[in-house]
Amino acid sequence: MYPFDSLRDICRVASGRADDVFVGIRVNGSIPEVVFPFGFRMSTTEDEIRRDIIDFLRLLRKYPVEDSLAPVPVDRGAFRIDSYIFLITQYLVNPSYMSVSVENVSQGGDGPVDWNATFRHPGAGSVQNGTLIFPNPLKRRSSVDSNRLLSSIHQYCVYISLSRLGWLFTGFVPNKPEIDFNIGLFRRVCVDALSNEFNDGKVRTLRSILDILRSEDDLQLDLFNFEIGTNRFEYIWEGAIEFVFGNVDRSEYFPGGTWSLHSTDDSSANSRQLRASRALEPDSVMVYDNDVFVIDSKFYKYSASLGSYDLPGSSDLSKQISYSRYASKRAPVLLDNFSGRVFNVFILPFDSLSFSYLNKVNCISIAGQGWPDWITPSNPSDVIVLMLLDTRELLLNAVRPAGTLRRYLSESIVAYFNGRTFSE
Repeated sequence: MYPFDSLRDICRVASGRADDVFVGIRVNGSIPEVVFPFGFRMSTTEDEIRRDIIDFLRLLRKYPVEDSLAPVPVDRGAFRIDSYIFLITQYLVNPSYMSVSVENVSQGGDGPVDWNATFRHPGAGSVQNGTLIFPNPLKRRSSVDSNRLLSSIHQYCVYISLSRLGWLFTGFVPNKPEIDFNIGLFRRVCVDALSNEFNDGKVRTLRSILDILRSEDDLQLDLFNFEIGTNRFEYIWEGAIEFVFGNVDRSEYFPGGTWSLHSTDDSSANSRQLRASRALEPDSVMVYDNDVFVIDSKFYKYSASLGSYDLPGSSDLSKQISYSRYASKRAPVLLDNFSGRVFNVFILPFDSLSFSYLNKVNCISIAGQGWPDWITPSNPSDVIVLMLLDTRELLLNAVRPAGTLRRYLSESIVAYFNGRTFSE
């Protein structure tokens, strides 16, 4: 049994302080800890918390991060969460292991004819007097030893799954199977079984087993002491923002530059060399109702401090204006029905329930607008909207897209600018 009464007892939300940046799952012996990212709203029921943890693991696998700040090796996405969960839930509903006959085919001997294998076998048939004849059809014969081995492999993978993630569902961990772990043999047996299996349920079980057996990095993790997560969640935030909101090829909106260089050859002192400079790259670009939204994701902690030191700096403001001005030139070329409006957005995390006084559209709130001092704002593309987005809603939409956040973002920003001056 695990030393906690509820999943909520082992969950917390990272504060975002310099000494508290890890998000993910740590398991130390029999004590797991789940650390959700800053701004995440904890659920209240056991089932909802379990679902949040599973979705969070899926998100970490979807956006693996090179974690240069990690003091110890951190898994970067090899963890086969869906396969683990499937084998665990299947076993808890029906605590048994696969019992199938791994069948081989051969000519002659006893056993039923395998016509599918016979038809596929080269040279098995011949035409005599206009009739297709199969003089030596292939027959199936069972291998009891292979069947027992497959059952033991299934048992081993259930043991691995429950040892690592059983605490999500139960306090029970089965005994370790009495079988030597032989990765090559296990894989061959499962591949052979899968090639001869047509039952959908057993096919899914075999694929889940193979998924675990094929993950070399995963198998190297200690069963009872491991981490799955990152110290650089800002990159996952950026990837999730692009997945949820980005619906056009953002590279079409990269403003670049050109250098005209004097020749270093004295004989051609008046010649020039033109060289491109590296383009600026906005995180995401969204087109909605013929409006263009240039989005930069910022995993900053403004909603906790409400201090300007936790907001994007002047260089970020200036870059964003460059993005929008370039987008204003590109959009008429790229879009058939461009409205003429380009909006800039910084998206920061927050817990929407903790800010009940803010004017929100569902899980989105606009906290203000900013601009660089070198321009005088005169239209929406001259300012950057500071938008707060509920962390939990973004993560859930990145795993199970609902298709509503784009509309919420668009409606919030359009409503924000209706009747508003640009210096408020």
